[in-house]
Amino acid sequence: MRNDELAKRFVRHHISSPHVWAAYEATILEIIGSGRHHGGVKAITENIRWKTHQPLVNDYDPFYARLFAFAHPQLADFFVYKDSAADYIDYDALLKGDIKGALNWEDPQLSLELEHV
Repeated sequence: MRNDELAKRFVRHHISSPHVWAAYEATILEIIGSGRHHGGVKAITENIRWKTHQPLVNDYDPFYARLFAFAHPQLADFFVYKDSAADYIDYDALLKGDIKGALNWEDPQLSLELEHV
């Protein structure tokens, strides 16, 4: 799936399901509060699934990790990050509910596709 499509799906999901972000944020803060300094977002997703029985999309894990880092910059080093489509979202706009602003980014993957056409 192209980065822009995945980002659009995540942004729509985030706006329509704020309770999922609330669960991620609360769970991560709870884990940090228990003394952990590092963690994996996949483990957080499984923890939330276990507690809430919610169906969660694994493709959104990197987006939630970066959203947490943006919302809590002092705790941003809790996760280790790999390059991802999640790198190109404007999380400030997303937290304000600005869908178009959140998706206003340039994706190197799309630029490469256009160069070869």
